[in-house]
Amino acid sequence: MERFTPLDADHINYEVTVEDPKVFTRQWRMSMILYRHKERNAQLLEYDCYGFDDEFHAPAGQ
Repeated sequence: MERFTPLDADHINYEVTVEDPKVFTRQWRMSMILYRHKERNAQLLEYDCYGFDDEFHAPAGQ
């Protein structure tokens, strides 16, 4: 379950609870504050998300 809670105009509290008895022995939780970048000309950059074993299967030179 994910929960996004606005704190003010520039901050959001993000909370996640993961519960999957087939994979984990108990539920786990994480939370973090997400904040708005207010710098002039701020940019969101692309991010490639790779699985754990992708580094072992990547083509040579990457």
